[in-house]
Order: sequence, then structure tokens, then C-alpha cells
Amino acid sequence: VKVYYYPVSFNEYSSLRWGNVYSRQYSTKKLMELFPEGLFFNVWEKSFQLWETNISAREFVKKYGSRILLVGGPRTDEELKVTEAFGLKLKKLFESRVQVVYEMDTAAQFFEGAFLDREVVWSLQNDFETLSSDGQWIMSDNEVKFCKNPGLAGGKARSGKLAFNLPVMDSYGMEYVIQDVKPGETYEMSIWRSGSSKDAFLVVSADSFYQQSDSFIEVDTKGWEKVFLGFEIPEGFKGNTLKIYLWNHSNNQVWFDDFQITKY
Repeated sequence: VKVYYYPVSFNEYSSLRWGNVYSRQYSTKKLMELFPEGLFFNVWEKSFQLWETNISAREFVKKYGSRILLVGGPRTDEELKVTEAFGLKLKKLFESRVQVVYEMDTAAQFFEGAFLDREVVWSLQNDFETLSSDGQWIMSDNEVKFCKNPGLAGGKARSGKLAFNLPVMDSYGMEYVIQDVKPGETYEMSIWRSGSSKDAFLVVSADSFYQQSDSFIEVDTKGWEKVFLGFEIPEGFKGNTLKIYLWNHSNNQVWFDDFQITKY
């Protein structure tokens, strides 16, 4: 799997990515269509990315495999020190005047932190098909209340018959709350989105903490986009709950279906 060193490597993918960032991600969807293999390692953010979407090391290897080439850099000893400072180990395979190719060691510290030190604590999936007897709540598989029902509708769903419909600017849905949150915990979540808008998000918020999805990491045969969000609870996190919800910040109608969350 080719992963392009970003932001300073000399190749077509990094050039297109740089231009897309400076145009405020105007061409993200078209770039995803034309170059679905546009994978990056962002040395500034120390993360894997599919165009503008961050992907955790665990999710990246699960989706793309563990044989990874880093193309384009680092090209100097100083850049290499910065890249390896947080635990990523590289083996140089090729070097020319403008480009270097490395093999990533997936047994190194960077990947050990993603795989060996973090076991799955719990996971949850919900396709929004099971409702309480009074129809006011969406239920989980274990018959526990997941979230309240407003916004759920029929007519367009990725699976089953029901999905969240966010029809207008600044409409919201799926308010799900996680209790007993502690610093150091890692969460990964995804949901499928349908609708011509890059301004519809999966959001996580708490006091002095906010994360929202960037773009999508996959498109299925029906055109639904898989939105992904992964993060670690920082030291100094205030409170003990997280609120997860959907937000449509566009003038286009958007649908969401098939939510999944994993805690490590």
C-alpha cells in the first residue's frame, strides 16, 4: 500500500492535496472519485489520512493491510528524526534527487500503541431499526435505550427501512451519551451518510472538548459514504460524559444510517 508523505513530498498526490487544502477542501469529493488510493501520512498531525479524513493506525491496517510503503519523504536526516520521534520506524528502500521510499515497520512503537496496548473494551452497532413499544426511543440490540427517536424516517435507508433524516440547515439527530469517560480512553466511530454535502458531520462534544468528522473513508455501491471519527480523551478532560450527535450544516437534505462505536 502506497502512503504519501505530507505535506512536503514531491508527487502528484501531495500536490493535489496541498491545492485542495488551500481551496478549503473544495475538490475533496472529486479527488476521492478520481484517486481513491490517495492515502497520506501527515507528519504534522502524526496520523494516516485518506485525503482530508484522519484514520487511526488500527483502522488503517484493518482496511488497507500491514505492508505499507511511505513515498516521497522524509528526505533529510532532520525530517527523519521528526518522523521517527513518536515511534514510527522506517527502512529506506530507494532514494533519488527528489524522492525517497521507505518501508514502515508495523511492529514498531507507533503501531504497538494502536494494537497491542489497547484491547477492545466494548463496542456497539445500531442500524436504527428497533424502537421502544411507545415509539419514542431507538433501542440497542440488548434492549437498552440508545437515543430518542426524533429525526428517524423511512423512505431512504442503507439497511432496513429507517434512517436519520436531517433535511435543512443546522438540523440535528441521534443524541447518544457515553457515561464514565476517562482520560486516555480511545474511541473510534463511524456512520454511513447519503446526500450531496460535505458539511454534514458526526460530532462528539463535552465541556472544553469537541471533535467532528472531516470527510469520508469509503463509498459503497449505492453511493453511501462512510464517515469515520477517532480520538483519544486528553489529560485534563473535564466532566465524565461525551455527547455524540449528527449535524447537517448545509442546505442539502442528508441521511445517516448504520452507526458503530468501539472503545479501547
